[in-house]
Amino acid sequence: MSRMTAFRFTLDPTPAQEALLRTAGGAARLTYNTLLALVKERLDARHAAPESVEVAVPWSSFDLINAANQWKRAALAQQIDPATGQPWHRAIPALVFEEAAVDLARALAAFTASRTGRRPGPRMRFPRFKNKRATSYNFRLRNQKESIVLGTPQHPRTLRLPRLGVLAVREDTRKVRRMLRSVDGQEARARICSVTVRQHRGRWIVVVTVRAADLHPAARHFGTASSPAVTVPTAPALAGELPPASEQTAVWAGVDVGLIDLMVVADQHGDEQTRVPAPKYHRRRLEGLRRRARALSRAQPGSRNHRKARARVARYQACTAAMREHHLHQVSNRLVKSHARLVIEDLNVKGMLANHHLAASVADASFGTLGRMLAYKADWHGTRLVVADRWFPSSKTCSGCGTRKPKLTLSERTFVCSACGLELDRDVNAAANLARYGRDLERLGRDPSPDPGPASSRPG
Repeated sequence: MSRMTAFRFTLDPTPAQEALLRTAGGAARLTYNTLLALVKERLDARHAAPESVEVAVPWSSFDLINAANQWKRAALAQQIDPATGQPWHRAIPALVFEEAAVDLARALAAFTASRTGRRPGPRMRFPRFKNKRATSYNFRLRNQKESIVLGTPQHPRTLRLPRLGVLAVREDTRKVRRMLRSVDGQEARARICSVTVRQHRGRWIVVVTVRAADLHPAARHFGTASSPAVTVPTAPALAGELPPASEQTAVWAGVDVGLIDLMVVADQHGDEQTRVPAPKYHRRRLEGLRRRARALSRAQPGSRNHRKARARVARYQACTAAMREHHLHQVSNRLVKSHARLVIEDLNVKGMLANHHLAASVADASFGTLGRMLAYKADWHGTRLVVADRWFPSSKTCSGCGTRKPKLTLSERTFVCSACGLELDRDVNAAANLARYGRDLERLGRDPSPDPGPASSRPG
């Protein structure tokens, strides 16, 4: 079975190549805004026209690509690049304009599906124009006619893009190149579908999207079968007394996340397996951020020192975010590789951020990012991942007898059951309840059939 997988690398372009990348990113933004203005103009004309007049509004990818090509031939042919003496749009791939039109078509389709009720979740707004200052440079290229090449035997840390040339890559690309190479006449295990280039945290990042085969069965918990993350409702039997631990049929592990300990993992017996303290990178590096922020406030706005101070603040915050992301990758990798069955919580992170006393700590913990990483990595390694119902009282329920406490404050770090007298760390108790939640769902046959899930749960 093949699936879409993404690999991210950091580019190291020359000054000339960086100027070309900025041109491509600006062209993608200009194309998106121009086509959106055309759509709005046609919609206004349709509303103003009488019923007998039919006004065509470009809405699909095909129509928007054709509109982009007409606009490019008519409006951009007269704009000459002084460096080359050619129209400036010829220096960048034509796919940049096409993919910008595809992005707008996807936004319009999402708006239509949300308005008609075919798209779950929050209601999507009508697409808006991309601000030049608020939007980073980014564009996408399809691998048309195998024009994208990642590394060569002589130059492994390179990426060749059409018209943009060969760009240096900082990381090693050997693992991906092995997947892309055919051995002994056999078909390659992966194929590049597209690349996305964007400027992120002061660096140029390239995301290579490939269609790759599953990992080797030896590296998966359930062989070659795909076991993606699933979301299941609360079973009625879970509200009352839980079955005794002696009736367990498989080992499940519950993952309880928090602000003091980022993650506490316990099995269905209530035995603690892993405890990861919260690194709190933002709080640890807060004093350095304050020094740089004070230097920024003292600089004259618009001056060169002001730009330098603002860049120092941005680099410092980017370093903090990279450290947090690296730690979450390490934790999630270790978790999905060492457990075949996991149960995680469905936290209302947006609601938790409304508490101004805990908002900074909640944002620093990145519960949503951790859940997303566990979702797609569990899909890779064949780990059966269950997302517990948001209203399942894992912290207030006794893992020994199933009695539910009416109230449990944040200051109570030890769970004490008034019915059976159980005394247990509250995080271990919650993790054990989550583990038994997944076990009971499996026993009751409530585990749904495998489903790849939404695109947002996949890597890249």
